[in-house]
Amino acid sequence: MKNVLVYLSTYNGEKYLKPLLDSVLAQEGVAVSVFIRDDSSKDRTREILSEYAKAYDCISVIFGNNLGYAKSFWKLFQNENKYDYYAFCDQDDIWLKDKLISAVQLLETGGAVDKPLLYTSDVVAVNNNLDVIDERLFKATGILNFYQSLQKSIVPGCTFVFNSKAFEVLSRYDGYMESHDWATYCIISAFGEVFFDNSSYIRYRIHNNNTIGKTGKFKALLTQIKRLCRRPVRSRSRFAKDFYDCYAENLNEEYAAAVKLLGYYRIDKKKTELLCSKRFKGRLFKLMVLLGRV
Repeated sequence: MKNVLVYLSTYNGEKYLKPLLDSVLAQEGVAVSVFIRDDSSKDRTREILSEYAKAYDCISVIFGNNLGYAKSFWKLFQNENKYDYYAFCDQDDIWLKDKLISAVQLLETGGAVDKPLLYTSDVVAVNNNLDVIDERLFKATGILNFYQSLQKSIVPGCTFVFNSKAFEVLSRYDGYMESHDWATYCIISAFGEVFFDNSSYIRYRIHNNNTIGKTGKFKALLTQIKRLCRRPVRSRSRFAKDFYDCYAENLNEEYAAAVKLLGYYRIDKKKTELLCSKRFKGRLFKLMVLLGRV
C-alpha cells in the first residue's frame, strides 16, 4: 500500500473544514497522512485542527503567521518527508473515497517512476448543499506543454497528486509565485510528465469565500478589466525569472532559452523578441506583453 502525504493550508475555514478532513481520512487503498499549516486564522479553524491532530496520529499541524495561500502551501515543503506520493488539498471541498488511489494508479501505470510525475483532473462543482452545479467546472480537456504552462493555469491544485521525484524538484524552488498550483504545474512540465484524468473525484464547493474559484463570463470580464486598470504585477515574468535562476543548469537548452526570454525580456529589452517568439502564442498574451503587464 502506497503512502500519501496530503498538504493543506487553512485560513478561516471553520465552516467546511470538518467534512473535508473526514473525506480525506476516509480515502481507501492508500495510507494517508495529513500535514497542515494554518495561515493565521481568526475563527475556530485552529481549534478544529487541534482536535483532529489530537484524535488522529496521521495528522500534523503547524500554526504560522499570515503568508497568503501560495507561500503557506510552499512552506510545507520545507519539512523534509519521505512518502511515495504527495497531494494538495483545499479546505472546503469533499473528496470521494477513491480520489487518491485513482491518481496513484494512473501515475504508476502511465509514467516512469524515475522522473517527476503530476496527476491532475477537472472538478465537479457543487453548492453548499453538495448539489451538482457543473460536471466539468474548469472545462480542462488535456495537458499544457511547458510553454503554455508558463502563460496560464487551467486546473486547480486541489486535484494535484505527485510522486517523490516531483517533490525533490519542487522543494528546491524558493522564488516568486502567484499560486502554488501554477508553480507546481510549470516545474513538473519542465522536468517530468503531467497526466490528466478525464474522471473527477472532487466535489469542489462554490461559495462566496473561495480564495480562487470559477466565475461567470461577466465576472471574468470584469476581473480582466480591473487587472488592466491597476498597477501590473507581472506575475508571469517574475516567476519565469526566478524559475530560470533556480533551475537554469538543469533545464534543456530550449526550455532554458524560453524561460530566460520570458523572465528577463524587460531587463534585457527583448520585448520584440518575446512578441515574435513562436514558443509563446495567444493574442491575449501578446497584448499583455505589448502593455508591459506580463
